[in-house]
Amino acid sequence: MVAWATSRRLLLDNGVQLPARRLAERLLQQAAAQGRRTAWTRVYLSERVGEPLYLVCRVLPGRDHPLMLLTSLTVENLEAASPLRFPIALLEWWESQILQALSNRIPP
Repeated sequence: MVAWATSRRLLLDNGVQLPARRLAERLLQQAAAQGRRTAWTRVYLSERVGEPLYLVCRVLPGRDHPLMLLTSLTVENLEAASPLRFPIALLEWWESQILQALSNRIPP
């Protein structure tokens, strides 16, 4: 797993560059209109234009930001995104553990 900034600009197939978080939010808005909580799209890094990656994002209930995963695995439909559900669930669990640990250390 690689940590990366959500402000990192990702290149779309049409040549448009958007910050990862803004792209994820737009994708999730479109997915919500179709009744889905998971969205994905093919993207490129500016320094690796010939190597496609896939941004997979998911709505986290009660959170103000989407969970995002950048992968080299091909994701062209929801079934293809299925193997990524485990890493996404793991990240959700990890985030909850971090938040719980922080809340236990901060006095009320």
